[in-house]
Amino acid sequence: MLYALVTQDGRFYNGRASNWDGNLSADKRDAFLYGKDAADFRAANFNSFTKVHGFTFTVVEGMSK
Repeated sequence: MLYALVTQDGRFYNGRASNWDGNLSADKRDAFLYGKDAADFRAANFNSFTKVHGFTFTVVEGMSK
């Protein structure tokens, strides 16, 4: 099973190296997909900087392309 990161406003992290608005997409087909451990790690890492970028990420399971 694959997992994605979603923000509190429903946008998906797309894995692009850009500013935060360029890294997020409302279209789940753009989501960067991870294994469970990698998704949990990345969400925790991003959430440690919530005060900087203003987003809270959660892991969404059951994603597919």
